[in-house]
Amino acid sequence: MARSFRPYDIFWILPILCFMSHVKCQANFGDNIDEVGFGGDVVSKNEDNRFADMGQVTKDTYDVSGGVVTLTLNVQDTIGIKEFWIIDFEPYRYNVDQLPVDEGTGRLIAANTGPCSNVYEDQDFNTYLSDDYFQNRSAVELGAKDLFTEFTRGTVETNQTRRNNKIHFKGSMATWFDCTESDGQTKVWQLTSDASSADELEYRTMLYAINVRPKDEKNDAAGLSFVQSSIELIWRLSRTAISKLIISSTALLQPVVEFVRVSAVFDNQGEPIATQAHLHIRFRTVVDSEDQMVTYVQNSLLYIADSESLSHGLRVIISEPPSAIFESPWCEFLLDQGTGQQVQCNQLWEFKVILDIDVTGHEENRSPIDASGVFEFSFSEYTCVNASGGFDINECGDPIDGDPAKVALLLTIQTVVFIQDEEEDQIAIMLVALKGADNQELSVEGARGIAHKENVTLEVKFSPAILRADYTLDLQLFMVCRGEEYVSDQYPHGCLHAPSLDRYVAYVDEQFSYTPRIYNTSGVFEGTPYDFSHVENDFLQDLAFEGYVEEDEFQRPLPVPVHRSTFVNLALSGESQKYVITNVYRLVEKSARKRRRDATIIAKTVVNDDHAVSFFHDHPFFHRYRRDIDDSVREQHGQRYAYTSMGCPPGATHKYMDCHCPAGTEYSARSFQCEIDNSVVTNEIEEIEKEVETNVIQEVGESGACALESSVVATVISWCVLVIFWCL
Repeated sequence: MARSFRPYDIFWILPILCFMSHVKCQANFGDNIDEVGFGGDVVSKNEDNRFADMGQVTKDTYDVSGGVVTLTLNVQDTIGIKEFWIIDFEPYRYNVDQLPVDEGTGRLIAANTGPCSNVYEDQDFNTYLSDDYFQNRSAVELGAKDLFTEFTRGTVETNQTRRNNKIHFKGSMATWFDCTESDGQTKVWQLTSDASSADELEYRTMLYAINVRPKDEKNDAAGLSFVQSSIELIWRLSRTAISKLIISSTALLQPVVEFVRVSAVFDNQGEPIATQAHLHIRFRTVVDSEDQMVTYVQNSLLYIADSESLSHGLRVIISEPPSAIFESPWCEFLLDQGTGQQVQCNQLWEFKVILDIDVTGHEENRSPIDASGVFEFSFSEYTCVNASGGFDINECGDPIDGDPAKVALLLTIQTVVFIQDEEEDQIAIMLVALKGADNQELSVEGARGIAHKENVTLEVKFSPAILRADYTLDLQLFMVCRGEEYVSDQYPHGCLHAPSLDRYVAYVDEQFSYTPRIYNTSGVFEGTPYDFSHVENDFLQDLAFEGYVEEDEFQRPLPVPVHRSTFVNLALSGESQKYVITNVYRLVEKSARKRRRDATIIAKTVVNDDHAVSFFHDHPFFHRYRRDIDDSVREQHGQRYAYTSMGCPPGATHKYMDCHCPAGTEYSARSFQCEIDNSVVTNEIEEIEKEVETNVIQEVGESGACALESSVVATVISWCVLVIFWCL
């Protein structure tokens, strides 16, 4: 009588890497099997050694390009051994009553595996376990299941015992994410991001590689043993809003962007909608008048997409300012930043909208996809009575005749898709903003150059967002150098490669220590260590501000915390050219959550064409060390940003980190130009006053008409001086 297949006859063998990832195994079927460490001897630990000679399943490709997902698995068949590899999103014992292999007959049953498994047909014991079973198969032949599109039978090299077969999927992102478990309803992709990840969505799934072998090759009813391992696959979508330009239709009204924040949209069941984005826009209007203010024209908000290839548009307006003048934002009267003399009305405006952004068919792994468009807002202008530093709204009257003033905001929603396995997952430092003294975005293509001694603010965030609950960013190094070449792969350490006369340091921590993790294709470490001694003699131009910002100006939590650094741009030459920022961050664990150690993070990011992109050094798995996100937290990553520096203004000459203006002029921190030196003008006025006074006294004395009172002389002198100075 045939013995039935018993649970404790199944052996989970830990030391064999079946799928290039963490092997998640346990002995829970009744046998007292000692745990075997990675790389250990199977035979010495267990009586059953049928898995001692076994190949691997490794990932050749897991990528997305042009919206097409590609997954290629290398499945090693051991020649002369009866075995079968099951690739599935479910573990072997997903349903103990419906196992992939029938316990009594040894028959392979396709319906007992997941809809996206590689088991496309039922087959008998002697067929599917043979070396000849795996053959070339097309998508049509594999059509009984929902995922894999091709099988490719490999060859056996001379003196080798393994055949490298290939299992492929190549299809749309929608197909990739439609995979379900055997119940036909439960999605294999599970949401792992939470509310703290406002700008990022993350899904993960487990893909299992299961090697099945018979206990008795001649007895199909003797039962099967299997070895199972798994890998965690990740799909992450990160979005950043970049305000490129904001302008007004009238010179009277100057708009200034305060912030644009993007976050995820969720449906009524709490599931994120990846094709939508929530935007929170805030900008300030400055009216160039002491007695005028503006109100928003209700329902005037428009969104004009600038791309026909990428489907995006305004879905709904959640909130906008009221239009009644009594409900409009109050004026904050501030001095004109340009002259420092005239009082101007500053008003804050906030809008919340939802955009449709469908990047389907455009996904490129780790490369930004830009959905750009123009928001238009209309404003009515009022003339009011400025009494005691404020407007009496009752005296404002009707709107000024004419068309409403329009404000146009050119905005880009940048979407980056990360598709990778857990061993490729790593910390990414991503650009949020690079803004000048006027709050204009300077990282985008066509942005103006940055002036000498202009304050510039750099904001970055880090991903995966789920780590933000545990970690903050601490700045270790901030350098600036001239030369576009330092943003290229030729100089992976950015400004640390530049000559000392072509760079300056804005910040360096005394504990700074940076060892870039660079490996060649053979897995040999080639990183060069850097520390404080490498930059301690560089020119130092201190940061105006640096810190990790988690709250806004009203002490409310920011949806996406950022590290903010404000530095002073110094001209490293008199000419306009590309400059590069190189900075180093340390990932520091929050004091309330002591689960991991502090770590240094140095991420490489560049401004490329129209946006900042994160880039990574990819190596084949066979040349990579095993790792996961915690390893990346402890590693170092380079970061570089490029921008245009305008050099020195006309007429000035450059001398070591500074611009020297011509005699009689000085460099203005307001206009960033050479302007008349006030101290020189004062001295000239004093000399003119003395000369006029002497001449007047001499002329009066020579005429003998009369003696003038000193007060009269002073008045005459003052008028003469004013006339002369005006003419000058």
